[in-house]
Amino acid sequence: MPDKIISQQKEKRDSRSYSELQRLLVKVDRKVRSDPVFGKTARRGIARLEEEIKEQADCENQLNLLVKEGCDRAELLWLLATSSGEPTPDRLEDMVGLSPRQLKSLVMLLRLCAGRIARLNQNSDLGKFFSKARILVPLRLPGFLDSVALQLELISAIRYSWYANIARERLLNYVRRCTNKLHDEAISTLVAVAGNRPKYSIDAHTRWRGRSAQWRKKVSLPPGIFSDSNTMLLLEEILRACISGPLIRLSRETAPATDSDSRLSPSR
Repeated sequence: MPDKIISQQKEKRDSRSYSELQRLLVKVDRKVRSDPVFGKTARRGIARLEEEIKEQADCENQLNLLVKEGCDRAELLWLLATSSGEPTPDRLEDMVGLSPRQLKSLVMLLRLCAGRIARLNQNSDLGKFFSKARILVPLRLPGFLDSVALQLELISAIRYSWYANIARERLLNYVRRCTNKLHDEAISTLVAVAGNRPKYSIDAHTRWRGRSAQWRKKVSLPPGIFSDSNTMLLLEEILRACISGPLIRLSRETAPATDSDSRLSPSR
């Protein structure tokens, strides 16, 4: 399909994106926590975070305050660590090596091929021969191509900033649930240290919290994502990398990190 036609098409999005992504993140988080292979790295990362917090008296005081008011220390450190990453690129499509227009063209081509092969299977004698001879590849190929197209659409749509916002919101909600308070000062102080973001002040945190409704609307995925098992596996792996990435970074640090140290690291 010509690029001009593709550019004129309206992108459809799944209205459940935010709630489904939030739910899936909790599921993947449980898997990461219980992964015995990753456990050693996670413990080193948490230990390093505790060291960084202890290096700044005010930050340690804020952590102790939250624990005193009802937060579990281990849970607090986990949520803080896994929400501390700021990797690049924000757009996963930058890793593909194609421009957004080229990626859309590829998706359309895959779907076009899938449709033509499906019609061939259904409406021709050749398709009947495939079926009777139990030659399954041509019969299954349309589904495979559609699934690949959907996975490319996911890569094109998803943003790391969505994860960062949801992860920080989980931290905020946990503190609020345990203490019945927002604790903007404590959270902003801890996030600034954990993410090596010295400019993340109380004002910055309250502004972020006030914009929550806006960024939730930006979490928008193509329809069909949540009903395709292979695409869901890809999404789970992306979220696993988002969760484990900051812990991997922390585990490798021997000194406070710089902004350039953060990267989106796929799980092993």
